[in-house]
Amino acid sequence: MRGARGPWKKGRPEATPNGLPPRTLRSSSLSRTRRERSAAGLTRQLGVTSRTVRRDSDRLREGSSDVAVLEPALTLLYPHLTDVVRFMNYAGNAQGGTGALVTTVRAFCAAHIANPVIALIDNDTAATDALRPLLRDGELPSSIKVLRYPPIELATRYPTLGPPTAEDPAGRISAADVNGLAGSIELYLGRDVLTGTDGTLRPVQWTSYMKGSRQYQGEVVDKREIQTAYRAKLAKAQSDPNAPCALCAVTAPVYARWPLGPVCKSCYRTARSHPGQRPACNRQRVLIGREDERRICGPCSGNPHLYACPRCTNPLSYMVRGLCDRYTLQDQLATVFDIAPAEASGQYHQMRTALAECEQPRTALNWLRNSHSARMLTGLVAVGQPLTHEVLDTIAHASGRGGTQTIDYLRTTLVTYQVLPERDELTARIERHLTRTAARHPEHALLLRAYVRWSLLPRARRADRRPGGFKHRVRWAYTRINLAVAFLTTMNDHGLALAEVTQHEMDRWLADHPGTRYEVRTSWSGPHAEATAVTSISRTGPRPTPSDSTRTPTGSSSTSA
Repeated sequence: MRGARGPWKKGRPEATPNGLPPRTLRSSSLSRTRRERSAAGLTRQLGVTSRTVRRDSDRLREGSSDVAVLEPALTLLYPHLTDVVRFMNYAGNAQGGTGALVTTVRAFCAAHIANPVIALIDNDTAATDALRPLLRDGELPSSIKVLRYPPIELATRYPTLGPPTAEDPAGRISAADVNGLAGSIELYLGRDVLTGTDGTLRPVQWTSYMKGSRQYQGEVVDKREIQTAYRAKLAKAQSDPNAPCALCAVTAPVYARWPLGPVCKSCYRTARSHPGQRPACNRQRVLIGREDERRICGPCSGNPHLYACPRCTNPLSYMVRGLCDRYTLQDQLATVFDIAPAEASGQYHQMRTALAECEQPRTALNWLRNSHSARMLTGLVAVGQPLTHEVLDTIAHASGRGGTQTIDYLRTTLVTYQVLPERDELTARIERHLTRTAARHPEHALLLRAYVRWSLLPRARRADRRPGGFKHRVRWAYTRINLAVAFLTTMNDHGLALAEVTQHEMDRWLADHPGTRYEVRTSWSGPHAEATAVTSISRTGPRPTPSDSTRTPTGSSSTSA
């Protein structure tokens, strides 16, 4: 608390004009006179304990605070960029500072890191001196950019604290241009954060002389207090992140701040997904500005952000970073199909060309990035074996229900893009289900095959001319095969062959669930049921013909089994 004697409690020495006690300044001066100085030596010369020396050293040490400033600021001001920008984690044992950052950049260059990397360095003398090794290494890769904080007007006449003299033991305050000399991130947090309790700016203290750059290095004092004030400012801004949207006027969380004003998430996605054209530009661009009640693009509103693809200048995709939907799709297709061997690559040429030229590249991109069938296609292409219906049938037979559905969807896609020839898919699906069912119930295999061949398949093919989709006909056939198995199993448990089944056994079996089991009656109780059973066992006699003469209570036609 501030008392009558100043900002320090009773018994403590008076603070210097820059807010630091004289002991701390003297500790800093002694530390700079020699490259290495032991804590014991500082303890003897200052007349304090080693704990005090450690506390004062922590107060003066420059930490890795840039991430703690930039990351929440990016989330607050540009939340739509938080999913495409990642910061280095300094929570562990990662070393901070300009020298460590330059070393990391050189390591990334040597490792040929392909991901886009931006290295932000302070605008001070230490950064200029540390960047010399990078300048000697030559041009950096295109994926790595080294940027410095820009010069600001506030730093052109900023108070600085000089070294102590006989006339001013605590140092003299004078204004100087600290751009390029002491431009740490604290100077960019705003005048309100840099202003001390006495209403004046916290000064920059000159700490050392860099021989390589022939300039003094400075840093703003009271960094801990500045960071505390910034966190309070940030918390106040985060407590009420809502604002009226400049496009829909609805008060909502701010998703982006454009020249036309704050924009909500819904309007942001709409603007990114539906770019417009302004006569002055004659190009499709994202309209993020406003002039005379008309929407304009970024450059026309004084904002250099184009949201434009670097390859074709079309609007960037809001789903992926760096490119438009069309070129992102082409890169994704190259990832999938370029791994195919030469002898199998021609099979996919038609499909690759059609996907690359489709009218809705975002739809194709979503399928390639998120679909199980696309991931299965990638695995099959990598194997290098030419795709056939038989290969897909083998995979479907070894897969569960979910894997079979994925194979069926992939097969339809491959047939559509002429990778595979067309086939009678309805018959193939029914026979596949019949094969699985017969494997589980081998005692009914002969009867089931006869039933499917002479009754089920003809009815399913005639259903092509009736209302209803393909999936409906497949499920219709699956249900009748399953009910036929259940009926035969029940009759077999009672010791009855199909030719010995009477209406009494049928009615007793139907008593439990007449709604779901009625179709078995229409299929197995026709006038040719016994003949079909005998034919399916002995394979003799003429081929039975379906009959539509018998009508069921529901109005459906009965056919022979």
